[in-house]
Amino acid sequence: MPRRSIAEQILNEVEIESGEGLYILIYSFGVKSPPPRFYDNLKRLEKELEILRPTRGCIICKGTKAINVLVELARKYGAKYWVFELRENKDKEIKKALEVRE
Repeated sequence: MPRRSIAEQILNEVEIESGEGLYILIYSFGVKSPPPRFYDNLKRLEKELEILRPTRGCIICKGTKAINVLVELARKYGAKYWVFELRENKDKEIKKALEVRE
């Protein structure tokens, strides 16, 4: 039986129901490069969660489960990270971008 990916493990471990809200996760690995498997797992999560990656080091996501899964992924790979919640009056363009992606 093949091993499950870290992305699958995290999705199964995080037991938070997906609440509403838009969040930004800013992450940094400092001077070292992120491990390639970090991006492999991030791509796996993109298939399961509503995620928008406007630039390296920044992820916009929809729902509390999504942000908790992404934080756990960043933590497992040793990244420093910051989480911001977007408020209703400032997220119309981001909502539109997430809808276009679907």
